[in-house]
Amino acid sequence: MKRLILTLGLLLVSAALLGTSTFAWFSMNTSVTATGMQVTAKSNAKFLLIGDDSVKAAGAKTDAADRALTDSHTALYATTSNTDKKCYPVAYYETASTLNGHATEAKNWYTTTSDKMDTAVSGSADVTKVDLGDAKYMLTYKMYLTLSKDSEDFTGKVKITATFSSADEAVKAYVTVNGEHTVFDSATTTYTTKDDVNIKSTTAVEVVAYVYIDGNGTNVNSKYVADVTAITGSLKLTFDLVL
Repeated sequence: MKRLILTLGLLLVSAALLGTSTFAWFSMNTSVTATGMQVTAKSNAKFLLIGDDSVKAAGAKTDAADRALTDSHTALYATTSNTDKKCYPVAYYETASTLNGHATEAKNWYTTTSDKMDTAVSGSADVTKVDLGDAKYMLTYKMYLTLSKDSEDFTGKVKITATFSSADEAVKAYVTVNGEHTVFDSATTTYTTKDDVNIKSTTAVEVVAYVYIDGNGTNVNSKYVADVTAITGSLKLTFDLVL
C-alpha cells in the first residue's frame, strides 16, 4: 500500500510539472509577428495623358514625367513641315463626286482653281489629286495618347471633341486614330471611335490631325482674301475615355 501511494504521488508531481510547463509555453507566445509582406497601391482609374513625343509617351513615367507629358500638348500648335502655317486650298471627298466637271474618287484629296475671282470653285480648270499629308496643302499635327503610370489598362471607345477658334468655315481637320478617320468642321465637332482603342501606360496611341482649308468653302476666293486679312483659324482637340 505504501508503494502504491508513493507511485501515485510521483505521478501527480509529474502531471503538475507538465501542466506548469505547458502554461508557461503559451504565456511566452501571446504575440507573434509575420514579416516580409509588401503591398503597393495601384489606381483603378484611367488617367489619360497626351504628348507630342511617342517615345516619351510609351516609356515608363514618374509623376514628374507625367506632368511634363501632359503639358507638352501645346506642341500640337507647332509644325516643322510648314512653319508659316499657310497652305493652298484642297478638298477631301469621302464618296465619289465631281469637281469643276471632273470626277473625283472616294477617299481622295483634290485641288483646283476657279476662273472667277469672287467664286470658290468655278469653270473647267484642271483637277489635281493631292497626297494625304502634302505640306503644301495641309498642316500635320501628331499627338500620342497614353495613361498615367500605374493606371489600369483601358480598352474602349475614345471620344474626340473639336473646338474651332476664330476659324473660317473652310477650316477643317481630317483626324486619324486607331485606323479610323473623321473630318471635323463647324458642323461636325464630336466623334466617338467605332472600334475599341487599347491604351496602356507603357504604350502610345498615335493620333494625326491634318488641318486644311477646304477649297469648296464660300470664302475661298481671291476677292475675299484681298478684302480680308486671311482665311484662318485654330483648332483644339479634346480626348475623353468612354467608360
